[in-house]
Amino acid sequence: MALFGFTKRLTLGMKIIYSIVAIGIIAAAVAGIVMYRSDINAKTMRIVRAEGTVRLEQTEGATKNVTKKTRFQSGDSVLTGIDGSAVIEMDDSKKATFQSESRAEFIKKNNQYEIRLTKGGLFFELSEKLNEGETFEIKTNLITAGIKGTSGFISYDGDGGESLIVTDGNVIVTATNPDTGEKKYAEIHGGQKVTANVFPGKADDSVELIIEDVTEKDLPDFVLLTIADDNKLLDRVCESNGWSRNTILVLVDNMIKASANADNAAGTSNPSDESAAAATPTPKAAEQGTDTTDETTEPRETSSIEDSGNSDRDNSATATPKPSVTNTPTPTKKPTSTPKPVVTATSTPKPTATPVPTATSTPTPTPEPTATSTPTPEPTEPEPTDPEPVLVGFNVTLEVVSLEDDGTETTDVISIYDVPADGDSPSISYLNDSLKGYISYTILSYDPIYR
Repeated sequence: MALFGFTKRLTLGMKIIYSIVAIGIIAAAVAGIVMYRSDINAKTMRIVRAEGTVRLEQTEGATKNVTKKTRFQSGDSVLTGIDGSAVIEMDDSKKATFQSESRAEFIKKNNQYEIRLTKGGLFFELSEKLNEGETFEIKTNLITAGIKGTSGFISYDGDGGESLIVTDGNVIVTATNPDTGEKKYAEIHGGQKVTANVFPGKADDSVELIIEDVTEKDLPDFVLLTIADDNKLLDRVCESNGWSRNTILVLVDNMIKASANADNAAGTSNPSDESAAAATPTPKAAEQGTDTTDETTEPRETSSIEDSGNSDRDNSATATPKPSVTNTPTPTKKPTSTPKPVVTATSTPKPTATPVPTATSTPTPTPEPTATSTPTPEPTEPEPTDPEPVLVGFNVTLEVVSLEDDGTETTDVISIYDVPADGDSPSISYLNDSLKGYISYTILSYDPIYR
């Protein structure tokens, strides 16, 4: 009432002045919030999809499991395990998709973007051309690829070689001999592959770039799945190279069917075989779309731990993981064993014996039985028993709640692997640290890991 009386006594001019001041304060606060969020987005990158084992190696040396919607700083590294895959956005137009068993460090400073791949392989995509003054490079031990507005796959092969496949656009490639510093340059176009080699001990021509044309049938399985997962990328790649969209989709479908058939064949035991064949992992369908939620909110714990002894948990609550994609091996035909010939015995007629006069035998004295000593059985030592298994952690399935930019809350179901044990339950402090950026989470189930 006092405030109402105060404003009532103000003149019209004073009311206008106070209104302008109030609007200015509100505008300054909004601008500060926008600038703060823009500064965070400018300095950080984010993991928009993570399946299987994905870890973040921070600059100070700490390593932790991560899920999607996790932001990280320049200088941090992302690692995927044998069952892991991840999609990282450096900003709205620069994206890297990791295959399994890969590692890369991310550098972001002003308008300079750099990915240093040290293991495995990744598919890169630049959906918009670089702005004036921007640079985007991907480096391996030998190769530096200058990305201008394109997509492709860069990787280490099993023999330690390094190669780059351009799926659309152009890439400037520099190969450097780390020992001599000699460099070779080449411009690689869509539908081409370049491989870098070095020759230790040579003074000249110690590094070479081998360029060859590729078709959609030459692409690794991981690249086919990544392209087929994004319709816009699929159309752009096919238009750039004259490739067939239908051929790529058929290749992906055949790859998945072949893996499924291999799994089924491996699961059926053949009595004539000494051992069953090992199963080939089936590629999982890639998830479409990305989530742009920022990671700035500390989670509030609402975990309700279910009975860990219940082995019949609801599997429907677990998010379908996205697999790491590996090349499907071509099954080797087993040699057909040559049947052994069955031998049919032919009876031979026995000759008729000529009767011989029977001689009268002299009776032989019966020998006295010799006493045989009975051996005393030695005591059998008990077989050693295996040590009791030790609980080392849990694989945890959770329901997480995140806050979108428009203020709405969304709910997802995720899994975190290798969570340390705290007694007989997962470590809540570890989950709190791993789930920063979500406003709350609920533990749906957890499976113990024993060593």
